[in-house]
Amino acid sequence: MAGKRIPYGISNYQTIAREGYLYVDKTRFIRVLEENQEPFVFFLRPRRFGKSLFVSLLSNYYDRLQKDQFNEFFTGTDIWKEPTPKQGSYYVLNFDFSGISTTTEEELVESFSRKIQNYLNLFLAKYNIPITLHSHSSPADVLVEFFSLVFTRIDGQIYVIIDEYDHFANELLGFDIQLFHQSLGGNGFIRKWFEVLKEATKTIVGRIFATCVSPITLDSLTSGFSTARDLTRSPRLHEMMGFTESEVDMLIHEAFPEEIIFPGMSDKLVSLVEEVLHAFSNRDYIGFDEKYLKILIFAYAHMSTLYLVKSEYEISGGYIDIAFLPREPWHPDYYALFELKYIKSGQSSPEAIKKALKDGIEQMTRYGSSPEWAYQKKVKRWVLVFAGDRCVHNREVTP
Repeated sequence: MAGKRIPYGISNYQTIAREGYLYVDKTRFIRVLEENQEPFVFFLRPRRFGKSLFVSLLSNYYDRLQKDQFNEFFTGTDIWKEPTPKQGSYYVLNFDFSGISTTTEEELVESFSRKIQNYLNLFLAKYNIPITLHSHSSPADVLVEFFSLVFTRIDGQIYVIIDEYDHFANELLGFDIQLFHQSLGGNGFIRKWFEVLKEATKTIVGRIFATCVSPITLDSLTSGFSTARDLTRSPRLHEMMGFTESEVDMLIHEAFPEEIIFPGMSDKLVSLVEEVLHAFSNRDYIGFDEKYLKILIFAYAHMSTLYLVKSEYEISGGYIDIAFLPREPWHPDYYALFELKYIKSGQSSPEAIKKALKDGIEQMTRYGSSPEWAYQKKVKRWVLVFAGDRCVHNREVTP
């Protein structure tokens, strides 16, 4: 059975839901945020913690254009069981401030202004609002015009969602601290833009959610945006982004079904090895013996960090060919011991195969009764006998 696909690098919730990617359900936090008394929220987390995916989740949940697609995208999630009152009730205005040029002050202003103009035009096109924005000398002036014109054209409030709002600012902190202060402090053009956004919360902007990485930029802005709240350390939101241990465990089991992580069978491992053996030429098998088979299995095993993999693992009863041992912080259902036997294709008579299996079982029985493993309940033991390019015996040995 194939596992679900992990959406590596995919931060669009709609894509994940529509194409059946593996998803750790964070929708319960939509309810927590909506019930929160502060509607204007800033939230800090390190990079690669799922911030972009979460803002995409919010966009898809609250967008009035997707109200009727709620079941399509949210069936089976926590929020689907009990939607909030404001589901699908906002005009959603998205911003993403990553990728802004910070080489010079002129490039910073131009790049930031272009970003703002593009996102505002996308909003107008998305909701089919016949408004043309003019060019302005500052991003704040563009936003003023946008809010003043849109206010008369829509019959609801806007949910402003900003991803990576401090991305460019963190770059400035690294190489041009003076430009950082000029842009975000005092009369800086970015500070002025956020002041316009704050003013709009009195009329047309109903909610704001902004993600960031550093509290430094946040500190520079909040004095001019005093109505916003930093909920980064709110106990109710600790698990909103990133994964808990139980969520990681779920991911492993969903992405790698049980037969792949050896709860009771080694079929998947054997099939992977056979695929490689089938691809070898006759010349590859010159001098081929058990050692090369062990290297092949060892290499496959090391592609995962689920186990500590040991070759020729020494115990009181001898040396185990390959052992899959405990490795923190993972706790799989079973650990594994393998005894390998290899017979060349031209020597693989029924008698030779039978003897190899018998010898392997005797060895594994001896290993299993050693003091190190005799009382271990979470261990599976296998004897794998290969003849030529195929596995002729895949035998689990019970204590």
